[in-house]
Amino acid sequence: MDRLAIISKLLLESGEDNVSIIAVVGIGGLGKTMLAKSVFNDDQVQKHFELNMWVCVSDDFDLKQIVAKIIKAAPNDKNLENLEMEQLQKRLREVLGGKRYFLVLDDVWEENHAKWLQLEELILDGAKGSRVLVTTRSKRIADFTASKDQSHSLGRLDEDQSWTLFKRVAFKSRQEPENSNLVKIGREIVGRCKGIPLAIRTIGNFLYGENLESKWLALNKEFSEIPQAGEEDIMPTLRLSYDHLASHLKLCFAYCCLFPKDYEIEVETLVRLWVAQGFLKLSNTSQDQCLEEVGYECFMNLTEGSFFQDVEVDQWGVMTHCKMHDLMHDLAILVSGAKCVTFHSHCQGNINENTHHVSFERDSFSVSQTLLVQARKVRTVLFLDKYCSKVELDAVVSNFLFTRSLNLKGLKTNSLNSIGRLKHLRYLGLSYHQHLEALPNSITNLVNLQTLKLSYCNEFRELPRDIENLINLRHLEIDNCDKLEYMPSGIGQLTNLQTLSNYVLKKNKKPVLRYVGELKDLLRLNGLRGELDVVNLSHKKDEVEEYGSAKLKDKQYLRSLRLSWYDVEIVEADAIIGYEMSMDALQPHPNLQVLDISNYGGVRLSSWLSSLENLVDLTLTDCKKCQYLVSLNRFHGLKVLKLQRLESLEYISNNIFNEDLFGTTKTILPSLRELELGYLPNLKGWWREIVIDHSFVGANEEDKHMSLPYLPSLSTLEIWHCPKLTCMPLYPHLEHLTLANSSLKPLEETLRMKMMSSSAGSIVVFPTTTSSFSPLSKLKDLTLKAIEDLECLPDWFESFTSLNKLGIRHCPKLKDLCPGILHLSSLRNLWISNCEGLADMLNGDDGIMWKALNGRLHSLTLISLPNIVTVLPKGIQHLTSLQELEVLSSDSLTTIPEWIHNLKSLKILMLIICPNLTSLPEGIRSLATLNLLTIVKCPMLLKRCKRENGEDWDKISHIQHLGLYPNPNEEEDENASEMKGCNPFKKFGL
Repeated sequence: MDRLAIISKLLLESGEDNVSIIAVVGIGGLGKTMLAKSVFNDDQVQKHFELNMWVCVSDDFDLKQIVAKIIKAAPNDKNLENLEMEQLQKRLREVLGGKRYFLVLDDVWEENHAKWLQLEELILDGAKGSRVLVTTRSKRIADFTASKDQSHSLGRLDEDQSWTLFKRVAFKSRQEPENSNLVKIGREIVGRCKGIPLAIRTIGNFLYGENLESKWLALNKEFSEIPQAGEEDIMPTLRLSYDHLASHLKLCFAYCCLFPKDYEIEVETLVRLWVAQGFLKLSNTSQDQCLEEVGYECFMNLTEGSFFQDVEVDQWGVMTHCKMHDLMHDLAILVSGAKCVTFHSHCQGNINENTHHVSFERDSFSVSQTLLVQARKVRTVLFLDKYCSKVELDAVVSNFLFTRSLNLKGLKTNSLNSIGRLKHLRYLGLSYHQHLEALPNSITNLVNLQTLKLSYCNEFRELPRDIENLINLRHLEIDNCDKLEYMPSGIGQLTNLQTLSNYVLKKNKKPVLRYVGELKDLLRLNGLRGELDVVNLSHKKDEVEEYGSAKLKDKQYLRSLRLSWYDVEIVEADAIIGYEMSMDALQPHPNLQVLDISNYGGVRLSSWLSSLENLVDLTLTDCKKCQYLVSLNRFHGLKVLKLQRLESLEYISNNIFNEDLFGTTKTILPSLRELELGYLPNLKGWWREIVIDHSFVGANEEDKHMSLPYLPSLSTLEIWHCPKLTCMPLYPHLEHLTLANSSLKPLEETLRMKMMSSSAGSIVVFPTTTSSFSPLSKLKDLTLKAIEDLECLPDWFESFTSLNKLGIRHCPKLKDLCPGILHLSSLRNLWISNCEGLADMLNGDDGIMWKALNGRLHSLTLISLPNIVTVLPKGIQHLTSLQELEVLSSDSLTTIPEWIHNLKSLKILMLIICPNLTSLPEGIRSLATLNLLTIVKCPMLLKRCKRENGEDWDKISHIQHLGLYPNPNEEEDENASEMKGCNPFKKFGL
């Protein structure tokens, strides 16, 4: 009921204000954040608003930081580093201006009304219908933030609701057990939780799977003896759950208070930090288990106990990120005492000689340096959301010689020699260092080092030549170090390595240098896990011969492997043989799930590829000579297949197709969800040869094209630059299709299969029980680009019953959108770009098509209108349901007609790079719903839009959000030079 009530407040129009603020108020642990997330992620809510943003405010109400968080929460790629408040405000107006947005401000604590008003003034710049949802524990905050009648109090669970939740988390069957004594004890325990969901989940998870009455009685007795500070205080309940954790889990949990509230914790990093601190021990050294696996088990145990939440899982089922409930974070601070201290700009922390772990946020270090002298036993120093300077690094090294974990993200100095003094260091993070080219040799003194992170060090070129001294190194992260030239030869002696993200071979091995590593140095590194990218592979026979010595097939824990040869022109047959020999020698273990091959110069792929039956993702790129792929029939779990720039490939499968392969149930690639066929200029079809009724049919027989593969799970298909392809796979559940630089025939052929499925003697590869089912009836998004034979949208577009978005680009022969577009009953977005042949249709008086689209179409984008189109097409006036109209890069356009006043629903009008557009019509005054007008690089029009004295100013002055660029008022008032709306360029790449 709470969820539906909030959603109704969000979706229903209320009051005269453009932006309405809703407050959800309740004591800690009731699930305010969970409720807000459920509402935020609701499909209806996501679609209703143009912009959806989530920001955790917490108890640090720093206006500048909150504004920055809001901007970052919006989909943009802007760098906000070192921006002043005035610049941030400008960015915020660009983000919010003219859009109907939904902003969640979670966990607001600041009860200073004046501070709230400062924030409120900045966020009330959205279009009508915008909503802000505030969650807070304070009734006072709810009263002064919420709009009239927009406050929602979240109550406790009643007795029945509490018991239902407890049963779900405490009992394996999720049902009430037969043991009546357990039920009685359980109800008493639930009663002590006071109807607070977090307390119920925490205690319930603790009791999960425990069937001994004695254990339940003991907990109930202990629970009853806990002193209660008040009805709203559940900390004693949470503390009880913590007290029953194993000692190592207590250490792991308390350590997490180093991360700020609502911080997205990377699970892999957290586990490595636990390992570095020595919190974890192997339970049985005889088992094939590593400390990191023990760490993941600890993380799972804490997650099951509700100590972590919002856990994200990747496609492999591996937990990648998580957060902590703010009450759990408070508990971690409580139990850690002075051992773990976090510094931020408004807090110096309670640091003393017992402090072991410290973290720094934002501008905190300068105010805390004097305090650090008191703490000589510090084992952890983490710089979070803050870059580290040389002064700060020197202070750390001089004060904390016993440090085990040091994270210096974005370090702003190349002087790293002092780090070599930290003999106890086990974790060193140097990622995102923009100027680091090499590490000093003193780094190799860190013989206890387990983790070295150098990811995204763009200028990094060389690892230490004596790297073999780092005998305990387990994780070396060097991904996105694109200038790294080679691996040192000593890397092969680091037999504890589990993570080696990249292995870079030196391109020119002459003269031979003893410190330069070779691929055979991987021989003993059989503990490697996760991903491995091997780059700069060679086709030269003298180098290829050592590739087999790397024994990639013995590396059973590798999940992902990328093999990349350095790009050279292939002219000799010997070179092709060299490529094929090299690939044959690089056979991985059959456990591999992801394989990416690029710049391979062989004609065939190695036979071992067929043995990788666990593959989920396969990508082949720039394999220019490759003519033969391996059989795909054994890849039952493959979800993604990408073939890009395979210039010699004619058929995807070299196998003979036999009609007996397919019936009502058998398919190939049954799990495939995404297929990309890009720049395959000679691709003709799927099978090179087929057998029909035991008769052989050659490659040039037209009947072969009826033997289309049936891909039941495919949802996304991209085909570009495949001019010889005349058929596509069958895909009953396809949602996204892009067809570019090709013919329309493959698409037409696929749709024709529905009609042929019942024809006697025809070979159709999808089950006969689905003969009346259109292969594209679930298509939502269709993009057609540079389709050479597209002259009109044909009648068979009627099969696209679910199509929501249609984009047509660079189709010069296209003369009409009819009759096909008349059948698109679900069409909401139409995008037309660079279609010169549509001139007559757009200039014509016939409004049949536009009238048919009225009531359906919400957004229309026209880019590079045909040269003879000087006036906005007359038929558009019939689109009274249109909400967004965008016209871009149209040199010929001179006039927006007076009939524009007919577009009664128009909210957004964008005119971008229309240099000959002379004026705005009087009819624009009548557009009551128009709240965003953007005009960019339309010089004559912009001149008329000057404030006060421009000829067209009175026509547009009532519009709430104006984006004018270049600003016509700049000469008169420099302070008015900023745009009042969103960034108009980003969406279109202008």
